[in-house]
Amino acid sequence: MADLKFLAEEWPVISRRLDEGLLLAPEQRDTWLAALGETDSVKEKLRHLLADAVGVETDDFLGSLPKLTLNRGEGDDESTAHGATVGTVIGPYQLIRELGVGGMGSVWLSERIDGGLKRQVALKLPRMSWSHDLAARMSRERDILASLDHPNIARIYDAGLDELGRPYLALEYVEGEPIDVHCKRRALSVRDRLPLLLQVARAVAHAHARLVVHRDLKPANILVTSAGEVRLLDFGIAKLMDGELTQETKLTQQSGRALTLDYASPEQIRGEPIGTASDVYSLGVVAYELLTEAKPYQLKRQSAAALEEAIALVDVRAASIASANPVTRRALSGDLDAILNKALKKNVAERYPTVEAFAQDIERHLANLPVQAQPDALGYRAAKFVRRNRLVLAGTATAMAVVIAGVATIVWQAVEARQQRDFAVSQLDRAEATTGFLRSLLHEASPSGKPFTTAALLDQGERMVQKAFPDNAAQRVEVLLVLAEQNISLMRTTQALTLLTQAYETSLTVDNPGLRARSACMFAHETARAGRHEEATRIVERALNELPHTPTLARARMHCLGEAVSIANVRQAGDKAIAYGQELTRLVQQQAVSPAVRQEAHVSLADALRGAERHTEADAEYRAGEQILIAMGKEKTLPMITLLNNWGISVSALGHPRDAEAIYSRAIAIARGINDNGELPPYLSSSYGHVLLALARNADAAVAFQDAIDTGQRRGDKLNVVKSQMGLSAAYIELGRLDEAERAQSTVQAALTELLPPGHFGWSAFLGYRARLAFAKKNFVEALRLADESIAGQVKSTRSPVVAFPIVLLRASILLAMNRLEEANAGVQQALDMAQRIRTDDAPSLSLGKCHLLAGKISLASDDKASAKKSLQLALMQIEATTSATHPLAQQAHALLAL
Repeated sequence: MADLKFLAEEWPVISRRLDEGLLLAPEQRDTWLAALGETDSVKEKLRHLLADAVGVETDDFLGSLPKLTLNRGEGDDESTAHGATVGTVIGPYQLIRELGVGGMGSVWLSERIDGGLKRQVALKLPRMSWSHDLAARMSRERDILASLDHPNIARIYDAGLDELGRPYLALEYVEGEPIDVHCKRRALSVRDRLPLLLQVARAVAHAHARLVVHRDLKPANILVTSAGEVRLLDFGIAKLMDGELTQETKLTQQSGRALTLDYASPEQIRGEPIGTASDVYSLGVVAYELLTEAKPYQLKRQSAAALEEAIALVDVRAASIASANPVTRRALSGDLDAILNKALKKNVAERYPTVEAFAQDIERHLANLPVQAQPDALGYRAAKFVRRNRLVLAGTATAMAVVIAGVATIVWQAVEARQQRDFAVSQLDRAEATTGFLRSLLHEASPSGKPFTTAALLDQGERMVQKAFPDNAAQRVEVLLVLAEQNISLMRTTQALTLLTQAYETSLTVDNPGLRARSACMFAHETARAGRHEEATRIVERALNELPHTPTLARARMHCLGEAVSIANVRQAGDKAIAYGQELTRLVQQQAVSPAVRQEAHVSLADALRGAERHTEADAEYRAGEQILIAMGKEKTLPMITLLNNWGISVSALGHPRDAEAIYSRAIAIARGINDNGELPPYLSSSYGHVLLALARNADAAVAFQDAIDTGQRRGDKLNVVKSQMGLSAAYIELGRLDEAERAQSTVQAALTELLPPGHFGWSAFLGYRARLAFAKKNFVEALRLADESIAGQVKSTRSPVVAFPIVLLRASILLAMNRLEEANAGVQQALDMAQRIRTDDAPSLSLGKCHLLAGKISLASDDKASAKKSLQLALMQIEATTSATHPLAQQAHALLAL
């Protein structure tokens, strides 16, 4: 292509049509051209431009453009060197005013004048004298920006060539000011500046999730609008993290290093391979300057060489020392000093592993939670705990002193598990009754001083309580509840349910609404775990309705609301669960409550959000609950096991099975440590089995499910037994053991008939497993029928269409196997939409990876190799990021890409 002047007269039409043509697969373009309602001249020029489609769609096209030069006279400035002045028309855009000039060209405020969408844009133009490197960089920025879609990243609207063959980029025009200028002009406090940094971090994390490293983070590239919204600009030297592209190339060495030295990372200075850790460092410098209004390095001589030496070798001074403002120094001292120090470590391995981890520590600081950058010391965590709970601690100190003075150590230990749900520490009569009973229990259990197990002690307590407190039903109920909770903590669910049944029935004779409510709601919880969902719902709703709305009974209502959330989740009643969770949160905010109560509120609301498929919101609540347990020194307790189990379910649903597996490993280690025989609760083994399936560790998953079945049967935990049998059938299907899968499903069907009414969500889920088995047996017609029934039932019973995602994706696979390609494509697009709705952040997702993999298979079956390649590359990125490079789905994607 020696000359592009032949395009000039008809360029507006050609530019618009060229955009359309480039979106089509090469084999579709001739038909498209023939059908165009344009002149023969326009069609011929379009045909000429599209002739070498492969070249057009790569950097080779821009690299092959003519090298334009301009004989510049002395005194010519940069802005006029390429002929760009106010009013100049570049492609379909007219220049209004220059916004800035950089090393590679200029940026102009411009407006589209060809009749297309009328809006102002920031038009990026190269200098008139250019090279292949410059063309390649413009092309790379276009491609990178086109792959990013985030509210805090300036969008790309258009890219093309003007009539002289010069490339241009039309970007979102942001009316704002650099982030440092914005903060100074408004004299924002340290605490007010941190949310702006979090917006930047979210934008950078989005880019990293798409394998893009910015490499030039600095205040000038971070604008803030008048509404306080951040926009990240200028991906001109950003690079995709793909093989040799992580190395320095000529693209990033034009005019020396294409970076801003003040914000460069040590590895950039040393010319080493660049990864996401480099952006962590640069963002750390931006944060340091934004918070201190000072540079991180004090130089003896002001030179580039001195700065490079400091970045590579000199430790950054503490931010609290660098600031000249005494108020700022106090705000930075402690957590923020530690956070910035970790982000600015010379050694990549010592920095935050991701920008997201950096942001999470800032969020923890804002929430007065312990930050990861600080040493994990008891004194530090205690100080954070006190800061978060000043009012609570001040209000409860006197009551605690009374209890401690009147109750023996043995009682305090016995009631500790109870205080997870109910912190009525002023009920001394209850404590005294429990004290007397436990003293008798210890005496009777081991009169000769021989050792005894906790389980044996509780069994003896169950026998003794029948004769205790003959004239005081309330005290008998109190002791029954304590014994039940101790059994639950040891995962002895059958014994716990027996004791709670007695407590509930006895409490109905007691004139104490709070005690009746606690007994009813604890009983309802264990009843639901036994599979009696409707009964559990009636009990908990009755308890809430009968409980007066008074401050003295607020704790009992909180307890019942937490149980109501749990039961509603089991029944897949997402709306009710969230309503209960929100009421609980309001009550907690209104009351001076203990940390344990607040922790329960976080977890209850998280469980409700998880049940409604709002997993990102749930993740934040689980994280807050976890931090409270850690601050309380309860890292190895049943509440932590339950939290981690439910959190793992949510993380897995977001499409992050590798992260979920790490969460379950923690939960399993805790459970084995606190149980006498190392036995795991059935729900934990079952949940872990599903994550192992996602990681394609199918044999290990089968073992986990069988373990859950065996334990559940011993404990009478029917619901988890049935769930685990469904999971076991899925593991057998993946292992190719279809006869065993059939037998497991037959067992499930019989159990569901006993446990669940017709139309319950559990039946719809079971139909999904049946569909998987039929598909594995290549009975596609039956598989499609079962999948359709499963989807209809799940959507109807949960009112949350995204919950049916796995079966929607399975249905698309069935349609592909039946060669119904258009329907299969529509199905995979529906699944893709669901997967995107499930996650609201920008992290990679196995669910998205599965969708893209199936889309690639459908495109290959349709002989659309270009679309298949794009889909398979996206699939590979998502799958490897959330599982491993050796995952069977990743290997499938590799194999299909090689075709």
